[in-house]
Amino acid sequence: MPPGNHMPDTIRRAPMPLRALAACLGLLPRGRMRVARLFSQYLARQDPFVASFDDPPISFDILLKDLVCRYLFLEGNWEPTASATWKALAKPGHTVFDVGAHYGYFTLLAAQRALPAGKVVAFEPSTRIRTQLQANLALNGNPPVTVEPFAAAAGRGTALFDEMGFDDSGRAHIVGNGDAGADRKVSRIETVGLDEYRRDRDIARVDLMKMDIEGGEAAALEGMREGLAGGAYPRLLVEIHPGPLQDQGKDALVLIRSLQDLGYSCWALPKRMPGLWGHRGPPRFTPRILSRFEGSVPPAHSQFLFLGKGIPLPD
Repeated sequence: MPPGNHMPDTIRRAPMPLRALAACLGLLPRGRMRVARLFSQYLARQDPFVASFDDPPISFDILLKDLVCRYLFLEGNWEPTASATWKALAKPGHTVFDVGAHYGYFTLLAAQRALPAGKVVAFEPSTRIRTQLQANLALNGNPPVTVEPFAAAAGRGTALFDEMGFDDSGRAHIVGNGDAGADRKVSRIETVGLDEYRRDRDIARVDLMKMDIEGGEAAALEGMREGLAGGAYPRLLVEIHPGPLQDQGKDALVLIRSLQDLGYSCWALPKRMPGLWGHRGPPRFTPRILSRFEGSVPPAHSQFLFLGKGIPLPD
């Protein structure tokens, strides 16, 4: 049965051996996913099931051959420092955009905190991934989240989109015409500039935004230029991908400096929570997670928090 096709009265939970494996891995202070690779064939053979994470809990449809699902189940979270910061930033009544929503982990965390008084919009251009996102929303009582099929870009148009595979769905991304290899599942998607999207829907301000679009961040920020200058996006949690940006002739440091020139403060997030046992339990924010950006961009993708003028760090 493909993920997302279970009905609530037929939910399958993780088998006991899988729960035992996750519990044993949790006893290791480091190297948990390296050890998990020893079980990769066993994990890939498992049927989909539903698991719950965080506090308050969110439910997720899990297919263990998918990298994101594997991390979620075995680690109990995804991108712990980013998710902890995101939870600390999201407040009741906020308008929240999740740009590159994938299966909806950050979307659901925001929905728990911003709704019902606020608004949550999830942008996910992949039809397959978006179907899974909607299935995860259904598992959590169908909160009133707006799900959009657009990719954030400089403006309205279309683009080719590499869906990637189940084993690496988190890296699905827009590609140029010359990059659409015959061995890849490539589809044509719609793009939109987020300033234009806001105007069309009378959204004056997006209180909080997450952006993880695998190198599309330069184009997306171009489509936000008016709002960035006018204070319409006061809190941005952005994953920056230097390699894909360089392939487009863009520079990650220039991108960061352009936001700083508009008055944003910039804070870098580490990959792990502080301490040997920081992975135990739901990720919780502490100011120690953040370090002020000093001008050096790591070669691998990294997460940054940008705060507009007068916007304080989360508590």
